[in-house]
Amino acid sequence: MPSRGTSPCSTVMNRTTRELQRCDPAFSVLEIHGLEERFVLSHHHLEQFASVMRALVVDERLREGLVHFQQSRFLFYGYMVGSYYHFHYARDRAEAPRWLMEKRYSEQRARYELAFVAAFKAMECLFATTQIRKNRLDRLFAELPYNSITPTTIYRRQHEIFAGLPASISYRDLVVHFLNLRNAVAAHANRSPPPGFILSEDNLFEIQRFVSLLIMSALKEAVDAEGAPPMTLPVHDMVIASA
Repeated sequence: MPSRGTSPCSTVMNRTTRELQRCDPAFSVLEIHGLEERFVLSHHHLEQFASVMRALVVDERLREGLVHFQQSRFLFYGYMVGSYYHFHYARDRAEAPRWLMEKRYSEQRARYELAFVAAFKAMECLFATTQIRKNRLDRLFAELPYNSITPTTIYRRQHEIFAGLPASISYRDLVVHFLNLRNAVAAHANRSPPPGFILSEDNLFEIQRFVSLLIMSALKEAVDAEGAPPMTLPVHDMVIASA
């Protein structure tokens, strides 16, 4: 029982703080204060945000891509921290049957399809094209101004693996995979899609995660080109989580 004059909320926070310090002795006083006050931005982080904003102003691909990505997130908020994914979501999703995924798709079809198309459009903005085509994909990759985004870069799936898809896939093959989903399900209101092309939350989580990696890779290069200090993890997460 909490002592007299101590609120239940404070008791829970104190218990959480002690547990965090037990797991990680380096857990700092500033981080504890951040938990109590919701969020704390240091002067260093604010300086980094200024660099991010300058990079966005001069990079139309990034600027337009973030606008569409924001709309996708508004319809389906697919961001989760790593600890939640590994200790909660992955276990629950692995136990979810296929019929439940199909039920969620049937109930949320319009929202799923619009969110998927918006995320795909964000990817098209990064490639500076109005329509991605398989026969032009190699050229689109070659024309990207971001050296860290290549067709042979390997991506590690975290969500579509629950549907039995391979954990590792190249950027090029993943773009083709999302293009097939877009054409078969999301973009044309196909009321009887092939069984393998039912749009699930796995697909939405994955395309948003992939697009967020593309955006952050491009943004990192744009910030570096400005001669600014590299983005640290808090700023990286805030840009994507708040998109």
